[in-house]
Order: sequence, then C-alpha cells, then structure tokens
Amino acid sequence: MYIKLLRFLFLIIPFSFIAQLTNHSPFSKAGLGEFQQSNHAVFTSLGNTYSSYSDSNQLNFYQPASYSLLGKGQPIFSFATTTTFFSFWEGGGHHTKRNTSIHHFALGIPFSKRLGVGFGLKPFTSKGYSIVDKTPFTDDTLINQYNGTGNINDAFLGFSMKVLKKEKHQLSIGLQGSYLFGKTKDRRSAQLVSQKYAVVEDREIQLKAIRYEVGLQYALKLEHHRQLQIGIIYAPAQNLTSFQERKLNTAVYVDDESSYALIEEEKERATILFPTIFDFGMSYVHRPKSEKTLNQKRIPQLQVFTKISMQKWSEYQNNFTTTNSETYQDVFAFGLGIEFAPHFHSQDRTKNINYLSKMRYRMSWEFAKVPLVVNLNKYNKNTLAWGFYFPITNQKTLSSINIGFSYQNIETKTKGLWNEKNFGINFGVQIAPGFYDKWFKKYKID
Repeated sequence: MYIKLLRFLFLIIPFSFIAQLTNHSPFSKAGLGEFQQSNHAVFTSLGNTYSSYSDSNQLNFYQPASYSLLGKGQPIFSFATTTTFFSFWEGGGHHTKRNTSIHHFALGIPFSKRLGVGFGLKPFTSKGYSIVDKTPFTDDTLINQYNGTGNINDAFLGFSMKVLKKEKHQLSIGLQGSYLFGKTKDRRSAQLVSQKYAVVEDREIQLKAIRYEVGLQYALKLEHHRQLQIGIIYAPAQNLTSFQERKLNTAVYVDDESSYALIEEEKERATILFPTIFDFGMSYVHRPKSEKTLNQKRIPQLQVFTKISMQKWSEYQNNFTTTNSETYQDVFAFGLGIEFAPHFHSQDRTKNINYLSKMRYRMSWEFAKVPLVVNLNKYNKNTLAWGFYFPITNQKTLSSINIGFSYQNIETKTKGLWNEKNFGINFGVQIAPGFYDKWFKKYKID
C-alpha cells in the first residue's frame, strides 16, 4: 500500500510544487527572494536546530550527514505542507494575507551499516509581495506599484557515511548537491493620476545552477543514557548561473498585459554570488539510566537543542548590468528548542503505556536578523514555535505525523515603520515500511 502511495506522490507532487505561490512578505522583494529554511513541521518547532538533529524516526534533509544515521533497512519518505497567515502594519494601515503551499517531499534510504542517501525537492527562495505607494507630485499624485512573484526550487541529492562508529563515539559526514531552478519576476509601475498611460518595468530572473553543502555530526555517549551531539553545516559562497530579461513598456492598464507597448528590451546572462552559510548546533539527550523497566512503566526522555547560524549576506552580489540596488546585512541567528517524550519508545505496545505518553511535545524560540536593509533600517525577527509528534502505532513502523505552530514578529527599532507578524501551521507526514515490509529488498524463493 505504501509503495503505491509513494509512486502516486512522486508523480503528482513535483508539478504542483513548481507552480505554487509560497510567500506574501515584503521582505522577499530583494534579489531572488527570501531564503527558505523554515516552516518545517519538526524543525521550526525546535527553533530550526537541524544541524545537530538526528533520529531514526525523522528524515533531516537539511543536514546531509544525518542520512547514514537512519535505522538500518528503514527508508523514510517525508512530505509536508505549510499554511501561513500574514499581517502587515505601516503607519495606520493594516493588511492581511494567507498562503498554503507544499513544503517538500523527500526520501532517505540507509545502506548497510555506514551509508545513507537522501533526495527530494524543497524550496530554496521565494518571492511574493505587493506594495502601493502614493506620493504628491506638484498638482498631481504619483502612484508607484511594486509586485513580485516566483520561486527558486532545490532538487537535492545527498550522501552520508559513518566514518567512526565506536561504543561511545560516532562521527558521520555528508555531502549534498543541489540543482537550483525556477523563475522570479518583479514588476514596477509608475503612473500620474491625471495621465492615461503608465510606465511598467518587468524584470524576470531565471536560475539554473548547481550548489553544494557539507555536513558533520558527532555523537558522544555519556553515562546513564545521556548523549551529547554536535552538528555543523557549511556552504561556501557560490556563483549561481542566471538569466535576466528586462522589459520597459507603456500601458493603458497595468494589470492587462495586452495593453502594453514595448519601449525597450534587454536579455543577458550573468552570475549571482550567493553568500556563505555556516550553522553550528549542539543537542543533549537525557533519560533514566535503566531500561530494565521497559514494557513495565514509562521511561521519559528529554532533548535540548541549540544552534548558532551565520549567513554572510554582505557577500551577495548580482552581476547583471541593470539591477535594482539593495542593501544587505550579515545574518546572525540563535535557536533554542526542547523536545519531551513521556515514554521514549513510541512503538511500545504495553497496555499500561497510553498513546499520549508515546507522543513527543516540542517548544522553541529563535532570534534572527533579516538580511534586507530597508531605508537604512535593520529588522529582526523573533519566532515562538511549538509542535507535536504523533506516532502511527497500528503496525510496527516508524511512520508518524508531525504538526507544528509558529508565531513570528518582524520589526525594527524605529516606531511607525513596516511591521510583519505571521502565524504558521505546518503539517508533515513521515512514511516508513513496517519492520517486516522491506521496500527495496527482494527475496529469493528456492
């Protein structure tokens, strides 16, 4: 049954994924749009502390070193959607938007005792905004409209290997390559209220590029079922091949392209320098020292995650001859997450262990700078998130459902300027075979 479902999803999802609208934020205006490393049902609930996260129950495609840490013979398919409710304030104005989209689909497959592979499709950047600015102009009013749409998608393939596997020490390394593809489009129009015609500039960027990142995870087993884990993800600054088409038109109606008259057109190929990204995380796992009581009473488990992330956005460079001038700041982010399981063994079928005890409960806080600087104003974002893990226990399988919620506030210190608040609902499904149902194994019959 699961194999048929996977075949259906792999055939249908890619077409829906590529065509969707995934953003409604004015902070996606610059460059290729907002860098997408959030809205995951598991990791957003843990403060996006994915660099040190590894669990045989969950596929972590953000950390390429984690694929070899999946359960032996237990591939995992991951699929997720996200819904975000946006609220914007500027001066006395207030606007709201809502967006629902597919977040990702991916498959992780462990091989032998030391190797693992993961591949799939996830968002890389997204653009979606609409801004109207009215300015007095002598005895008239100048109306400027700014609109943007589009996504850059990330088709990734990663490999991981355990290079060290001892009783107390374990080290895994990984390499992940991505094929980035997609289009973003920005439209800027200007029109005097008293005039019939408007001037419209369209700028479309198409990206076809290769990018890579490396990962490392080290685990140290301490006494009494405690474990300390360190994770690193590093992606150097890389040039991305891109194509830009720019058109300048006059228009009778801005929203009706059939009324456009072309003034000039430019096409060129260039590179976009995407910044260096470094993520360092630590996690600590603790549960009671004895497992002799397993199948007799609950054994709780507490996990604490933290991360520091740096993105050198001052390196970002658009090498087209005609481009919009934007200012960026380097990004620093800090995340702290907690996951608690009343009973750590979610597949335990003991009668006195109820379902609520097999669930996992998550909560987190994350602080991050916003890379785009708007009129010399620097913005920060604070995110509070929480979520739940629901194991599927009707058969022996690592399949699960994850639901996460997040509340984010983006603001600057200067009062009265643009402020964004959003509320996210993230839903994810992890599908794994039963312990006696091997997806990629053939049996010989004598």
